[in-house]
Amino acid sequence: MHRPPSLPGYREFPIIIDGARRIGIIHHWDADGISCAARIIKRTEASGQGCWNASPEIGNFADLSAPAGRLMEMKPDIVLGLDLSTTAKVLGDLRKLFGSSRLVWIDHHSSPPTPPDDVIFIHSGEENSQSNSEFLSSLLGEEELDLLGAIGTCGDLGRGMPPGYAERIETATRNMGLTLGDVFEITDLLDSNYRSGSLGDVERAPWILAEGLENPLMLLEVDSWVQNKARVDREIEKIMTGDGWVDGQVLIKTISTRMNLISIVTRLLALNTGQDVSAVIVYDHSRDPSPIYVRRVDRVSPSLDLTPLIRLGREWGVSAGGKAQVVGMMIPRDELEPIREKILGLLEELI
Repeated sequence: MHRPPSLPGYREFPIIIDGARRIGIIHHWDADGISCAARIIKRTEASGQGCWNASPEIGNFADLSAPAGRLMEMKPDIVLGLDLSTTAKVLGDLRKLFGSSRLVWIDHHSSPPTPPDDVIFIHSGEENSQSNSEFLSSLLGEEELDLLGAIGTCGDLGRGMPPGYAERIETATRNMGLTLGDVFEITDLLDSNYRSGSLGDVERAPWILAEGLENPLMLLEVDSWVQNKARVDREIEKIMTGDGWVDGQVLIKTISTRMNLISIVTRLLALNTGQDVSAVIVYDHSRDPSPIYVRRVDRVSPSLDLTPLIRLGREWGVSAGGKAQVVGMMIPRDELEPIREKILGLLEELI
């Protein structure tokens, strides 16, 4: 397991966690964020520490006021931000909001902010492709890849993961009675909660996942997850039948759906397109602000680094985050076309 040799706050982190009586968690709504929260819950459940979790409004990781407000009522000693790309301003606002509560952020997305002095921000490093759950595991001194790390990796990298990752996950989960296909199925079930728009299922999922680690095959049969996934699969199938168009080396597709499917649709297009394009853009013009995702096509351009798009979005004043492989933005609908043209222009320079 890769562990960056020098991280501010790294050595103190297990001490901070184990010394807190009441822990609040703000986590991403996807499988990686959920597995991060489950890791903290599992560590604290036997010690009598109080633990509460909350997730942002699905699709809007820039506004953390709602989950922060819910956690404030619990008066936590420490608040953890897990797997959430953020900005210095958001961290500063949270620092003021939580008062004496210690704020610790652990993230692996690209372009991390410079945090306020009294916020501990532990970042995995720009070149580190491990999931946030696996990174969190390394910070806690848990050296071996476990199911939570495997779920995070499958969620982050998808079925097109680089060579070696699949074999590593298979080796780690075989003694649990799980195949690689089972781990991907658990990941898809977890992700179906946010994709279907069920924040309640997202926030309950870390507790179910933590409990299910003792019998992981049961995670394939959680009723609400299975029902959400069936709804999501039907909607994805309908969306994927629509056409997109090619502009230079970029495939562009618009969607319109009440579900939160832009990330998975972009991933599926990038993985399965038979066209020789270097990147895929998908946006949902029915929403305001409109989500837009850009993902590289690894089959054609495996070394394409999309992180300059994050700077472009932030310079424009919109919410933007991601990694070298994929970048997401939330754009006011009346600014969608000019920003899309800016994105296309920068992609032409990068490709």
